[in-house]
Amino acid sequence: MGQRSSSRQKPSHPLQRIAERSKIRILTCMAFERLMPTKSRITTHNAHLPESFRPLFWSYRFEDLDPEKNERTVIVQLMNYGTLAHWRWLARAYGAAEIRRALESMPATEINPRTRSLASLLFSIHDWSDAYRGAF
Repeated sequence: MGQRSSSRQKPSHPLQRIAERSKIRILTCMAFERLMPTKSRITTHNAHLPESFRPLFWSYRFEDLDPEKNERTVIVQLMNYGTLAHWRWLARAYGAAEIRRALESMPATEINPRTRSLASLLFSIHDWSDAYRGAF
């Protein structure tokens, strides 16, 4: 049996493969940044989460959650358990800069490891804070 010829050749040199992956990451970031407003759009008259978010907040009293007052909870829950559509809502509601600030201020352990990797890439977070350990 003959081998299929691919129209796209894989890079043979390790540096070429790394460069190819970097291009994909850069393009992903650029595309996501287009979707990411830099300013917050939450207003006091529209301070309720969409009803479709209720399943993501199973351990909270959903009716009492306020996106402004409970910003950290909303960001953590939607980042960890939400879909890309939830992430887009976060971007529209809080803006990329506010999400980045909130993520950088919380311990890395609050965000799932896989989610943390994607968030690091999309929000340009290089250093996550460690969980605080109390003094003995």
